[in-house]
Formats: sequence, structure tokens, C-alpha cells
Amino acid sequence: CALCANPFVSLCTARCVARSDIAGQGRRRAAQGAAMGNASATWCACDRPEATESSSVPEIVHRPSSPLGLRKISFEGGAQEPGVAEASVIDNRCEGSSPREASLPEPKAPSTKTAEEEEPQPCDPRLKPCGGIRNPFDEMTAGEVVPEALARAGRLMALNVYDVRQAEEVFAQAIASLEARARTPSTCDSADNGVDDHLARLMDSSVFREVSERVADFDAAVESVYSEGFHTLFESPVGKFELKVAPDGRWFEYRLTVDVEAPLAESLSTGNEMDLVPKAQPSVSAAQYLGKENSGFNFRFLYALPVAFFRAELLLEIVRHQDRKFGYLLEVARSEFHKEGLQLPPKRWGVIRPWVCNTNLWIPRGNGLAGTTIVQLNRVDCTTSVPSWVLNFLFRMMATVFVNDLRSSAQKAMQQGSAWAQRIEADTDGFYGQMRQVEAAANAREEVRLGAVPSQAIFERLWRLRPPLTDLRPPSSRGHA
Repeated sequence: CALCANPFVSLCTARCVARSDIAGQGRRRAAQGAAMGNASATWCACDRPEATESSSVPEIVHRPSSPLGLRKISFEGGAQEPGVAEASVIDNRCEGSSPREASLPEPKAPSTKTAEEEEPQPCDPRLKPCGGIRNPFDEMTAGEVVPEALARAGRLMALNVYDVRQAEEVFAQAIASLEARARTPSTCDSADNGVDDHLARLMDSSVFREVSERVADFDAAVESVYSEGFHTLFESPVGKFELKVAPDGRWFEYRLTVDVEAPLAESLSTGNEMDLVPKAQPSVSAAQYLGKENSGFNFRFLYALPVAFFRAELLLEIVRHQDRKFGYLLEVARSEFHKEGLQLPPKRWGVIRPWVCNTNLWIPRGNGLAGTTIVQLNRVDCTTSVPSWVLNFLFRMMATVFVNDLRSSAQKAMQQGSAWAQRIEADTDGFYGQMRQVEAAANAREEVRLGAVPSQAIFERLWRLRPPLTDLRPPSSRGHA
């Protein structure tokens, strides 16, 4: 150790290693520009504090965006060079408790033998387990980490799987493992040299960029659902309607929370079977998929809604994130998405295509009970500033309609022999079967209802990336407070 002369750096106290790590590696890492900073980078790879699966997770901290679309961080106790883009990955295995100083073995006395007399030691380029939480990439050499991580994440992001959360875990583990090697480099394995190059290659990959973008959308959607400042316009035993107007009056958002007496698969089916949407939602005159690459967890579509003397067309992409620990599905629907390669229908006279940003959180009732609680967050862009009293008046009248529409739509899928019931039973792509597994996970916890919606803590995870949150405000209001 550079500070206490301990010949066994991996046995040095965590605080001491942290200081030497910052001094010796902070400048090198800051200069690389495209490397991945670790929020727990001040801990030695093997001497960070103990942790368990239930370790607390640091709160989200907004930081300037980097060219990679990832957050800048500065090392605790050391200054980061200005203008250098770094990013944050969270390795929560060793967060949340004091350093393991008391349990560390005493270092061996320095040997009196000469270099020629020393017996050769076996070379082990792998990292040792940290805090009792296993990182599978620590068992590989640095040269093996990136190809394996890209292969695993690629399989998870395949259209028929599209599991963003699992792909995020793979990348967070890979980066944490590489970051640990940067702090405790191996001297016996040439494949462990060039950690910066490994990190750059990983983050330059298309699959990493896609996962980072989806994680940014997910975290921003969660923040919006749990944001404060709403006032209640309607509340009943089965539904609640809340409204919040932006300070400039140019956009507003409403949050709708509804208890639906239908399982998760049935609740989703009325919006999932595109050709049946007009039957479930009379306000929609036509619905169709856009392009051929669509699945239950990622699809693009068009809704047509006749409104007075014009026609509204909603062009949306939906990305769904499932969780089988607590048991929920978070759905992000946005009109801003990559449209390259899609053959969109021509926009005819009298047609408007509004900006849309919608988040739906579907939470199975749990505890062996049937039913689903839906938390829906809709953001609406106004063409001009609308007074709050006007919106309050309109939505007080419409709130009950919104609640009843959500409840009645799901009930249609519950009817035996209905078109939706047949689709659920056929389950051609396996999506509904996976929703049953989410419900099975929910049955192991307490019941969730309108008056007992879980806190934001259910979205924390042990391994995660920290890209800057996607700005989900209307484009006309971005860049303004």
C-alpha cells in the first residue's frame, strides 16, 4: 500500500486503500474520457464493506451528461479533471456497512529471501469474492469479460426476450469487475492489461448503448410516477385521479390509480392484441403494428382516434420491464422513438400526431388474491398556456370516466370464450405465460391495493447502471425550469 507500506494491498484497510486509489488512479481514470466510473470506486476490490442482497442503494443524483449519454461522477476525496466524461455504475455488493477491518487477517512478515530464492507463486488472474456477493465476471480474465458480457446481453435483448433489467445487470457486473482490476491490476496475466480499452470497447457497442438508453427511460419513468406536487380531483374506493400543472402552464400531467378486478395477463390483453383494440376501446377507430419487429415487451403501433372535425393518430413505442422479485410490470409508451426503417402511413389532411408520454405501472394484487392495481401517469403538451382552473373543471367531470373505462376494459377479457381469453390461452409468443410468472412472484408478498401502493424502493436493484435520466417533459418545455 502506498500509504501504510502494507505489502499485501488486498489486506490493507479499506479507508487506506481508498485514499491511495484516489491519488494513484483518479487522474489516470479521469484522463481516459470514455471509461466507466464506479460509485463504489473508493473501495478496494476485496476490502470494501460487507453487504447483503438487501443493502441500501444510493439515491439518484442528477449529473451533467457525457458524450456517451452517461453521468459524470467525481471520486470521493479527489477532484475530477474538468470536461472529462465519465459514467457511473453501481456495484452494491459492498455498500452499506463499515469496512471489514476487524475480520482481516494479519499480514505476513516480509520475506528475507532474495528474488532468486523466492519460490514462484501460482498465477490467478481472477478476482476474489467481495462481501459474499458473487460477480460471475470476477471468475474470468479481463480479456474474457467483454466478449462474454456482450454475448449475454445480446441474448437478453433479442426481440423475443427483450429483458432490459437483466441485460443491465450483466453490464453492471462486467464493468464492476473491470473497474476492480483497474484498482488491483494483475501482474501475471497479460490479458488483464489494457482495462481502459476493454471498458471503451464494451461501452462503444450498440447493445450497451441500447441498454443504457432503455435504463434511462425506465428510471425517468419511475421518477415521474412517484413525483410530488399533485392535487386530488377525484377519489373513490376503486380509483383516484390526481392532476399537476407545470409552472408555465404549457403542459400538465395526471396520475390515475385504479384497482381492477382482473389478473395481470387479462388486464394487459385488451391493449396488447392490436386487432382487437377497437373492440375494447370504442374511442379507437383503428389500430395497427408498425413494422415487423414487435414482441410483447417491445412494439411500435398506431392508434387512430376521431376527435371532432379532425383525426388524431398516436404513433407510439412501448417498452415493458417485468420484475419477478416483487412482482410488477412497468410500461413506458412514448411518441419519441427511433423511427428509422419504419414505413409510416402518410399523414393526411386533417390529421394530427400529438406528442405522447405515458407510463403504466401494473402491480398484481399478490398474497394469492386476483386483481391488479394500475398506476397510470400521462403527460400532455399544450399548444398554449392553459389556466389551472380550466383543467380542474374538465378533469373533475372526466375522472370517473377514466376510472370506469380502465375497469370495464379489463373485465371484457375475463369473459369466458371472449376473443381475448382465446388469445391468452393460445399464448403464441409466451408473453402471457411470463405475466403469470410475475403474478406468481407477487403471491409471495403482501397484498397491494389502491390505498397501499408500494414505495419507490421496489425499483432498486443490486447491480445497475446510472445513465442520465431521459427528459420526459414535452420538447417545447425542455431547457426551462
